[in-house]
Amino acid sequence: MQRGEDGVWSITTNPLDPDFYGYSFVADGVALIDPSNPLMKPNLLNTQSEVHVPGPASLSWEVNDVPHGVIHHHFYRSGVVGDQRDYYVYTPPATSPGDQAIPVLYLLHGFSDMPAGWTAVAGPT
Repeated sequence: MQRGEDGVWSITTNPLDPDFYGYSFVADGVALIDPSNPLMKPNLLNTQSEVHVPGPASLSWEVNDVPHGVIHHHFYRSGVVGDQRDYYVYTPPATSPGDQAIPVLYLLHGFSDMPAGWTAVAGPT
């Protein structure tokens, strides 16, 4: 980044491919999220701000004018670690509890990502 004469820091990059890109600011050795950007990737160790470079509607993360399902947030007590945990379940459009069996997609993150990671960043479309 470069600081302009007006005191504002900025950066210019080559054109980026459509995607979600994470970034943070480092001030005095501390990584900080962008306070002016509400889009962020939650993470237990390294939360980042994000920028969305939009692409064609055919990309799986782009929001399209199609029926959308519902994300359900659930809580449970873990017998292994002895605390409260949470998880998310996505149900396709036009389904409700008690409907016939439907396919299930389990999205689990690795060590440091939070349960909301899949829904906070480019959730089901």
